[in-house]
Amino acid sequence: MAYNIRMGFGLGGRLDLDRIAAWVATRRPDVVLMNEVDRGWLLNGGHDDLARIARGLGMRYYFAPAADRLWGDALLTNLPVAAIGSTRLGRHGYPTGAQAQSIVLKIGDREVGVIDTHLQEPRGQAPEVAAIARRLAAGPLPSGALPSGALPSGPLPSGTAGAGPRPVIVAGDLNTTPSDPQMRVLEAAGLSDPLRALGDPPTSPADAPVRRIDHVLISDGLTAVAAEAPRVPYSDHLPLVVRLRLN
Repeated sequence: MAYNIRMGFGLGGRLDLDRIAAWVATRRPDVVLMNEVDRGWLLNGGHDDLARIARGLGMRYYFAPAADRLWGDALLTNLPVAAIGSTRLGRHGYPTGAQAQSIVLKIGDREVGVIDTHLQEPRGQAPEVAAIARRLAAGPLPSGALPSGALPSGPLPSGTAGAGPRPVIVAGDLNTTPSDPQMRVLEAAGLSDPLRALGDPPTSPADAPVRRIDHVLISDGLTAVAAEAPRVPYSDHLPLVVRLRLN
């Protein structure tokens, strides 16, 4: 699941953190990627969005600061995590900071790379994320990534020995529609947009969605078998729920 939660504020203007957690739990996701996660801004009463949602889901979480140490992106999962890091993206004249969180998940004896990001200036940042995706597919964490806690941070094998490049997912609010030039940049890095063939569900604005700026892009080695953008009122974006098969 990929979801820009707008700091937990729903369409009714109230803080919907517990409702988000309760709804996400009904979908039983293995991986949840969230953007616009607030961990204590006074704007929402000093709540820690991430800890509160994770507690409701019973999932581990990994936070990556973007604008500052209290606002950024996060991954929640109970799958084994082999490595995790964050690479700061260039501002390109945009006032809000952005990052690309790089995660290596273990699924059986296989590895899958995940990049969780929220592009603020897609024209300049899409090429940076494309480069990170190429490096993550090749094996080690991207240059500049910062290890989290005691998790291993050194070069990692590329998937199962002899299995070729590591499959990679790039997901989040990319502020890019499928027809924008930035999407061609990401596709050139070996990523494809499987949602085009699965209904191409719009995600923004949540109350009357007309365009898809939230994405789950995949590389070779993964197949999307189902996708939807459920009409829930917990943010100004709709979440993307995608079922993926590791080939």
